[in-house]
Amino acid sequence: IEESQAEEAAMADATPYAAQGHRVTYGLIGVNILVFLLMAFTGANLLAPSGEDLIRWGANYLPYTLGGEPWRLFTACFVHIGILHLLLNMYALFQQGIFLESVLGRTRLLTAYIATGLISSLTSLWWHRNDMVVSAGASGAIFGLFGVFGALLTSKLLPDSVRKQLLGSIGAVIVINLLYGLKAGIDNSAHVGGLVSGFIIGQLFLPGLKKKQRGAARISTAIVLAAVIACGSYVALHPDSRLQFETALEQFPAHEAKGLQPFGHDTTVVALIGELDAAQVHWDSARTLLRRTGNLRLSDADVRRRNLLEQYTELRAQQNRLARRQLLGEEGAADSLNALDTAIDKVLQQ
Repeated sequence: IEESQAEEAAMADATPYAAQGHRVTYGLIGVNILVFLLMAFTGANLLAPSGEDLIRWGANYLPYTLGGEPWRLFTACFVHIGILHLLLNMYALFQQGIFLESVLGRTRLLTAYIATGLISSLTSLWWHRNDMVVSAGASGAIFGLFGVFGALLTSKLLPDSVRKQLLGSIGAVIVINLLYGLKAGIDNSAHVGGLVSGFIIGQLFLPGLKKKQRGAARISTAIVLAAVIACGSYVALHPDSRLQFETALEQFPAHEAKGLQPFGHDTTVVALIGELDAAQVHWDSARTLLRRTGNLRLSDADVRRRNLLEQYTELRAQQNRLARRQLLGEEGAADSLNALDTAIDKVLQQ
């Protein structure tokens, strides 16, 4: 009995925040559920939301995240890929959050979730830097809490009997989940990033926990700030211009359609000359549009696309000018037009 009472006293000593309740845990679960419900109400599939829906709601997608939307590193931690994904993650968050909030307190728990969530998203971004992967879910942050748990279990903060029991069960859960994460379609890189960063953050929490220091604001602020700086530095040093490039290219078909409008219908010579003059403005605009993308950092494939579009635009502009000269009776314009038609066909075939 005395041994049991001593263990209970040690456990109570290790969970000084138990009386404060579990507002952060329930709050995080509530936010995750709310985001999913909003997704569903706006038309996202409950079982398997489309990539477009996930991206619209803030999933981590490299061309967008590194293309001017770095906030996705944070919002991705609250977006889930179907109701099963949500339920599994919320169950894991509930199981860990209830215990950890009693040990760490609200501030440290919230810090761990946010900081490891950011680092797990950043790890995913780095790991999939050459892929087009849409990453979302709270699992990176949840693995971060596993890491914090691991740090606690390496200390004498918890009673030995509890620590040994948790070490076996938590270790087994981590190994099983990491092995399951090797399955296609699961972003294991985020799990590993969250786990490692969580362990480091847990170690940073330990001195204050051992000294029974209630104030965690300073270390928590430093940890979140470090995570934000790490994310901001990576985003700043690795800009991705694909989104800007694709946005610019979305305007090209409209200029092309206007530029080709004079061809393919019967009209008077005077009217056609006027149409060719108007079309020339659109080919000039298309050329300016493409030149503005010249300073963007693009992949070799996108550079080739831009070069081909520039060649095509220049040939069409020349075709437009020659057609006008032919209408005005200039000799040799017809032969030059035939040669241009051949050159345009070659570019289109590429």
